[in-house]
Amino acid sequence: MNDGYAVDATALEADAKTFDRWAKKLETIRTAIPVGLTADNFSYIPQAQDVHRAYMASAKALQEYVEQGSVVFDGFERTLLKTVLTYADAEKLSAEDIARVRSELEAP
Repeated sequence: MNDGYAVDATALEADAKTFDRWAKKLETIRTAIPVGLTADNFSYIPQAQDVHRAYMASAKALQEYVEQGSVVFDGFERTLLKTVLTYADAEKLSAEDIARVRSELEAP
């Protein structure tokens, strides 16, 4: 494919792996946010229930925000790998290269 630009499939794969690492790191952060707390964890003083409610709402909102970032990074990874496949098919790269990228794309 020579439309005035060149595609470096290796660089795209490396970038895809970077986005995969970032997505996994965000997932680790998401699961580390403590949401299994009770009002008793906040004290027995008056209005501890209110503090607990406010904390839980914030913690869950943070989890959702971090999860959305992970989903976006997964999307970037998949798009980059699909671009590699499109390029590889168009340039008739080796079946081994294409199979390797396909397996990366199909990995969970």
